[in-house]
Amino acid sequence: MDITTVLIDLDGTLYDIENGYEEHVRQNVFRFMVERLGVRDVATARMLWQEHFRVYNQSLRALRAARFSFDTSEYWDFIRAGASDFLRPNPALRALLESLPQEKWVFTNCSEKHCHIALELLGLQGCFAGVIGADAMGDAAKPAPTAFATAFKAMGELRPGTHIAMFEDSAKNLATAKALGLTTLLGHPGPPKNP
Repeated sequence: MDITTVLIDLDGTLYDIENGYEEHVRQNVFRFMVERLGVRDVATARMLWQEHFRVYNQSLRALRAARFSFDTSEYWDFIRAGASDFLRPNPALRALLESLPQEKWVFTNCSEKHCHIALELLGLQGCFAGVIGADAMGDAAKPAPTAFATAFKAMGELRPGTHIAMFEDSAKNLATAKALGLTTLLGHPGPPKNP
């Protein structure tokens, strides 16, 4: 099998899921719901979020499904604030990525803007051909097959196949990738992703 392209997830794959950033983002989602959307308290926000996140696999889509209306850019800036407190350059990871001859893309349910900020903080800018994120996917998110279709189109792939590998920490995202014929690698088996 000849792998020519690699899709790599951001959260929990390009940085350690246990470094505190994902939990920080999750708490920011609840704060956003209370401070900007008028939800009564964090406990209520958490219950509403959990109910919809299970279905939509992305907080932005979960809040839209709960019929909240808000500015998307403001939302991303609010929930992703504070990344510099958690993300640090990772020279070993950069060296590993640079050693891979394949074209590499980040494929994330995060916004492209905040993915680029994270890549810069991790010292990984310039390692990827591009970022395919929430802005490009619109109303879709991983693991939906339509999100993958957006990624393939962005990469100039007419159809997926075993020449594409995907690194992820979410088994459900990898299940879709595998069903589409991609080679899959589970990056960090641990608790389910939530931001």
